[in-house]
Amino acid sequence: MKPLDELFREAGEAHHRAFAHAGGDDPQWPRWYAEYLHPRLQAYARRPLGREELAEWLARMGREVQGPGWPAQYARRFSEEYGRE
Repeated sequence: MKPLDELFREAGEAHHRAFAHAGGDDPQWPRWYAEYLHPRLQAYARRPLGREELAEWLARMGREVQGPGWPAQYARRFSEEYGRE
């Protein structure tokens, strides 16, 4: 399996490409990321996660975590909150 931070980084790159025409502006970004990440994150979670739950978690992370190191921070927090033991 890929490292979690790599999955979050890939999601960021894919989102950037998808919304390049809008200058990256996407007020619904947590939903977009949840759709992209949902099937990829299931293998890392100790229980099934719904897309809506994932979108809410991503929105919370967006308020709490900022800056260039966000993929590693998201990966750490995901592991702490949802990761397999």
